[in-house]
Amino acid sequence: MIETLLRMAQEFSIDVARARAVVNSIKDVNMYELRQTINDVPDVVASDSSRVLRTYSSAIIYAVQAVALRTSLKDPSGSKLIVKADAGYYIPSLNNYSLITDERLRRILQFVARDLEVASVHELINESDIALFDGSLFTFLWYGKLPEVPREFKFMMARPYRLRDLWRGIVNQVITIKSKAIPMFIAKSIRWSPYLRKLLGDDALSGLTSKVNDLLVINALRPRLPKQPHMLEPIYLERIEDLPKPLDTLDYEDRKYIEPLIPITITYVSFSNLLPHYQVSIPGKLSVSELIEVLSSLYPYSYGGYPDPLKVAHSKCKLSNEEFKYLLLKVGISTHTGREPLGEVA
Repeated sequence: MIETLLRMAQEFSIDVARARAVVNSIKDVNMYELRQTINDVPDVVASDSSRVLRTYSSAIIYAVQAVALRTSLKDPSGSKLIVKADAGYYIPSLNNYSLITDERLRRILQFVARDLEVASVHELINESDIALFDGSLFTFLWYGKLPEVPREFKFMMARPYRLRDLWRGIVNQVITIKSKAIPMFIAKSIRWSPYLRKLLGDDALSGLTSKVNDLLVINALRPRLPKQPHMLEPIYLERIEDLPKPLDTLDYEDRKYIEPLIPITITYVSFSNLLPHYQVSIPGKLSVSELIEVLSSLYPYSYGGYPDPLKVAHSKCKLSNEEFKYLLLKVGISTHTGREPLGEVA
């Protein structure tokens, strides 16, 4: 244990040193102050989701819940919250007794959660100006290997048995939302660093670990940045080839689903000098003046440093044990039927 901790401490110190070297190599970072007083506050929809699963000796039982909140500082009486949920179970057949891998299960439920998020936002998006999602647009659109969903998977809602079909449905709903409002994806952590790539180039990044990312370096630049709310110079991804793997290598059939979301605007914003920056990714190309306008309009919702509608959606989407059992009942599973996986739930 001590050796492991020492190794982790050494790796951490190396990452910090590398991040410091990157910060020192960056001479100029263009930034723009946000307006803290605006006349027209937008109506906002925010969404988040949570997943719960339980593994038993012969079955896996799961539930997914998404919450969307529409709120307006102009007319608080018009606020509305809706909940969308799905639940089900997986019992391996006798011909396929080995349980599904954790990675495959996680991916299936992740796609279901995204589907519920965009569906809930789509239901509330009319007469709203901005749609907020928790996390990076690239994580939301993450593709990767898309295996078949085993037929033994049972859901309350009818779903395709190909993850590719579910992914396409999610992307289409994001495109529909984009036609009605500004979809804005706000990430507190990231796995891909387009800003450093733009500032330093691929060669300079090749010697850095993935832990030395945009957010780490930008927050290390804090002493050189304004204390008042601000955003950094936006960058634009104008080709699918500019996207992170595996989105940059989509085949033709799936590429056409992503094309309506290109170009993509990326910036980093700070609503408070007490909290770190966040990555903001938006499908479409917003100019500097348009970004200042839309991010300034979010400031009245973000006095605490992070958009309050997303905080509320995050807190409301969590599934309690009682809610989990209720969803199981809705999908036709009772903890009192004596069916083997259910006896273990009770």
